[in-house]
Amino acid sequence: MPCSFVARQVSIYVIAHQKNKIMTEEQITKMAAEVAKILAKDIYGDALKPGMTQIGKAIETVLGLGNTVLTPIAMVNDKVKNIREKNLIRLESKLKEIEPAKIADIHPEIAVPVLRKLDYTENEDLANLFLNLLKTAANIDTAHLAHPAFVNLISNISPDEAKILNFMSKGECLCHINIKTNNINGSFSSFGLYTTILEFEDILQFKTNSKIYLSNLIGLGIISDFASPKNHPQISKIEEFLSPEWKRLSELSTIKNQKFIRGSYALTDFGELFVKCCTKNDEL
Repeated sequence: MPCSFVARQVSIYVIAHQKNKIMTEEQITKMAAEVAKILAKDIYGDALKPGMTQIGKAIETVLGLGNTVLTPIAMVNDKVKNIREKNLIRLESKLKEIEPAKIADIHPEIAVPVLRKLDYTENEDLANLFLNLLKTAANIDTAHLAHPAFVNLISNISPDEAKILNFMSKGECLCHINIKTNNINGSFSSFGLYTTILEFEDILQFKTNSKIYLSNLIGLGIISDFASPKNHPQISKIEEFLSPEWKRLSELSTIKNQKFIRGSYALTDFGELFVKCCTKNDEL
């Protein structure tokens, strides 16, 4: 449906209602709903099916901003249409978990960029972060927790990093271990730097990138380096993984002695809020 046609339809609808000298609040609400329906049809096409009432309520303001905000369905290709429909169905499913009376109009600063990104976000881990953020922002009780900065955070992490956050959202930290050697010549060296279970357990798609992922999450302020919890199950697993390197170092004549240096990565306060809003908001 061309944008110009939608604009004409909206204008006709508004003019028709302006003939009334006095418009009741009920009439105004009805008019806004009808305008939103016209815009939604143009933007989402058949993807926004009649049963998706929660989405309509949550993004009414966004739809009211017109077609300059979201790309009309007629202007996107089939792949985008399929991705959009899939994500809208998932979004409606999440919004149905909210009591209808508690559905809030999502603030455009969050709704607009997220809805745009959902048009081309195929990865389910990343899409789930965006969808959960919308769910948080659409609930009257939790909308205050949804920060616009979270949109950029999700945009700057990889699918594997989303897996790490999902792992840590369950209350898990990530223990890390270095092997520090005291050398004969009086110097010190470190080996197996910041080794975690991510390097050998089945959590990530690309295990060799785990240190890069953790560095990015630290840079984004989501996680930070803390002391290692005592007797954490991850510690023995990492030490066992590092045992060949420990044995190799112990046989070198240049090394006097060696020890494990333990630490851990955990969510920052900011990271806790981000995870609460975008991964475990079913517990909000």
